[in-house]
Amino acid sequence: MKNADLEKPVFIVGVPRSGTTMLWSILLRHPEFKGEKMIPSWNSETSIFHKFPKILEDFFTPGKWPFWNEYFVADRKRFDSWLVDCVRDFIIKATEARKAKRPLEKTPNHLENIDLIERAFPQAKIIHIVRHPLDVFASMRRRSFVTAPRFDPWLKVTAEQFAQDYERKIVKVDHYRGSLKIFTVRYEDLTNDAEVYIAQICKFLKTILDISIIYGEKPLRKIHKFPFQSHIPVINSNTQRNIVSEKEESIIIEVTKKTREAHSYE
Repeated sequence: MKNADLEKPVFIVGVPRSGTTMLWSILLRHPEFKGEKMIPSWNSETSIFHKFPKILEDFFTPGKWPFWNEYFVADRKRFDSWLVDCVRDFIIKATEARKAKRPLEKTPNHLENIDLIERAFPQAKIIHIVRHPLDVFASMRRRSFVTAPRFDPWLKVTAEQFAQDYERKIVKVDHYRGSLKIFTVRYEDLTNDAEVYIAQICKFLKTILDISIIYGEKPLRKIHKFPFQSHIPVINSNTQRNIVSEKEESIIIEVTKKTREAHSYE
């Protein structure tokens, strides 16, 4: 008999450096998601809803090898349906391999693929974690000091580029606010009152509340891969902002006005 919970995966999304890894680490300790084999935190992001379709998209170009366009008789609808089936099967089979009861996936930028997530899993639950843009940018800047640009070029963006990207992404996911499938939590609220918000998240996920998951063991971690990650709630001290110039701060504050107001950020 097939496990019905495999059809009800949970996806954690948010702008990178917003606390997605922290929340993922917490929920991964829950019996429903833990499984018999842990996932290394450095390998938790599948990007399956973004990279997989993007890679195969070129294959459907007429005259392009492999000649999948011809095999599908240029039927775009059926080709897209096949892509969704592949993505869906990946999530389910990977969860079965870990012997977990329910899929849990964390790729920050999947916030841009909510439509595809819903097509693959109509019963999916999505948790969107949002953080003040100044703290996100400061966290990116801090991490860029120890990460080679060739590995993470997205860390080297200007304040204006960051702010525009942040605003675009948050506005896009805010379009779904109020949906029964999406729960939005602020990083600041989660880290200041973890028990209250983990309880709310468990209620949203319709799973048993287990407060012990808040402060537990670290997931497996590759040494020196990502030095700035937390596996438990860490209160936002704002001490990182001293590495952001006044000009950069002014730009970010101005560009992100709409999303800051929407999420009650001063």
